[in-house]
Amino acid sequence: MFIDDPLTGQGVGSYRLASPRWASGDVNPTSHAHNELLELLAEGGVLVGVPALLLVGGVLVGAGRILPRRAPATRRHRVAAGAAAVWIVLAAHAAVDFDWLFPILAVAFAVTAGVIAAHQPPTAPRPAPVTAVAVAALLLVALGAGYVEGFRRTEGAVHPPWNATAASARAEQAVDAGDYDRAAAIARRAARWNPADPRMDLWQAVATMRMDDGGPHPVVAAARSAAPAFGVRLDAAHQLLAAGHHAQARALVTETIASFDRYQGWNLAGAAAVAHRLSVSAAGLDAGCPAAVAAAERAMTTPLATAFGSEDYRAQASVFCSQ
Repeated sequence: MFIDDPLTGQGVGSYRLASPRWASGDVNPTSHAHNELLELLAEGGVLVGVPALLLVGGVLVGAGRILPRRAPATRRHRVAAGAAAVWIVLAAHAAVDFDWLFPILAVAFAVTAGVIAAHQPPTAPRPAPVTAVAVAALLLVALGAGYVEGFRRTEGAVHPPWNATAASARAEQAVDAGDYDRAAAIARRAARWNPADPRMDLWQAVATMRMDDGGPHPVVAAARSAAPAFGVRLDAAHQLLAAGHHAQARALVTETIASFDRYQGWNLAGAAAVAHRLSVSAAGLDAGCPAAVAAAERAMTTPLATAFGSEDYRAQASVFCSQ
């Protein structure tokens, strides 16, 4: 991912959806790289990854100045040495996992780094305030961009152009409102910042299908290229149903359900419930009552599809039998 776009990467927060394009067929994709710095390089290129690497390297040097102290330890030094030891452990673990996704670990990492910076020996060179503020600002932008979408989905809010999740939500709203030109424009703009995010391809394909009635094939192609991003595939099936392409939606949902077995380690109960509901609707719209009933029975006998214990697929199928 980094080699293909080393300057800006594939888009901040895009690893979960974009990484399968670079994975070989025998690899079980994961939602995050098990190395925080490599993930920053893949998502943000050198513009995000290099400041992060410089910051981590600087703190590591600072920790190295604190720990090998031979003079009698003061209380201040003991606090700094403890923070340095904790930070080194956190940094080492972040090299093999996605620790910064969890706020408590990210805060511990930042706080211990601050303690290390504040307790440098008097002879140690200190960064200029302007440099420190600039590096901190870059990291805040890089790390905060991935979390803005949860609070910025309403119309009229300020949406950073690199926020793919917010852009996808706005494109979907525009499609639902029948404003297909706007949906395509939103997706194109976000794609410049997130070139490998499959949601941008999907909403451009959906807008084209709904505007020009160009057929379902671009939407199906965008959905299949997004595997294993189940949410993208199910959004595509929903849009195909809304456009009247029932057979294609049914085939896409069937493929998606069949692929769940490969990802048994993932928590797919929510996606499975949505997929089976779509399966019943697609089967009913495509082939009527018998197909809907058959899809409902398959869902009711699938443990993953009934994990929540509240899904009544038979009642959903009965709608097609009463028409």
